[in-house]
Amino acid sequence: MPVYGSNHASVMEMMPGVRNFIEAAGIGEGEKILFLADTRSDGPSIEACVAGLKAIGAKPVVMLFDHLERYGRVPEEAVGAAAHTDAIVLTWPVFITAGLNTVRKARTPTSDFDPSTRVEGQPKLVYLECAPGILGSSYARLPNELLWAIASRVMDIAHRGEKIRVTCPRGTDLTSTYDPEKLFAMQTRPVEPGGRCHFPWGRCGIFHGEGEANGVVYVDTCQGFGGAFEEPMRWQIEENIVVDVQGGEMAEHMLSLGRRYREPIKFNEIMFGYHPHVPQQIGTDDYMHWPFNSKWAWFGIGVGGGLGTTHGAHLDGPCFWSSVYIDDELVVDRGRLLLCDDPEIRDLAARYGDPDELLSHATHAQ
Repeated sequence: MPVYGSNHASVMEMMPGVRNFIEAAGIGEGEKILFLADTRSDGPSIEACVAGLKAIGAKPVVMLFDHLERYGRVPEEAVGAAAHTDAIVLTWPVFITAGLNTVRKARTPTSDFDPSTRVEGQPKLVYLECAPGILGSSYARLPNELLWAIASRVMDIAHRGEKIRVTCPRGTDLTSTYDPEKLFAMQTRPVEPGGRCHFPWGRCGIFHGEGEANGVVYVDTCQGFGGAFEEPMRWQIEENIVVDVQGGEMAEHMLSLGRRYREPIKFNEIMFGYHPHVPQQIGTDDYMHWPFNSKWAWFGIGVGGGLGTTHGAHLDGPCFWSSVYIDDELVVDRGRLLLCDDPEIRDLAARYGDPDELLSHATHAQ
């Protein structure tokens, strides 16, 4: 497991990604930036971000803690420091702590799902995905303007629909209704939604338990599991309930939790990625697999409390080579966003380089 101080890319190689991060977070001259990191966070990535922020006249401060537990509490020292900052950067992998719920006690709470709840004077909250190698990769270097234009078009398509279907060559075939007015996790401009952003980013949240899902899902890995499963997990879903789970130790773990809590396992998350440049190795190397959330369809299940709670468990992960349909319109074909063939998107990409390369969905590039 990477530790603070690991070396995967030089600071100079990471600077284009760092500049994108600063733009996505809407950070400007004179702003105070608090990095919350722990002993697993990547030292060179933090060093590069600090250098980039100082170059624009911002004022970064790094707080390094011992291992912060998933969905656990952030130390009170961080809550106090947050009261005097303009942006709080939860640095990989600590952004799955209860930081959203405890750090923001320093200011007025807002919703990650509703941009209208943004409160002036509240610190921006940034989830910085900087596992070793990510800030130096094509995933982080893709121009924000291009990615946000793609996101806007994806949002338009999702808003017009009411049903999503996901398939994959192994046998995934899931169909779910959804509320087009309750899309989540979409980002088309800096610090969106609700004064929060996640960098790098490129995913559309479409189902969060509201709607009805039925079908079969194959999941190739899950957050916290290094690499890919030898045997994919298979979930059989009927009306949002996972009636059967198969495939290795993680399947047995979820079944045991269902028995412990005497509750059914609930299917509670569908997202799909639209980022055109997520190297497969980058997503594999990050044991939290955040880049795959921007590349493939992504599913989640929970028992005894579900999402983001200290009670029970939430398990989520990607379906490789997935295709996505919105109201029977093919939107993603085995991981390739068809919008990348759109002339307007290609014209915008041409301002930054070769559209064939920028929109290639290459899995081998770094």
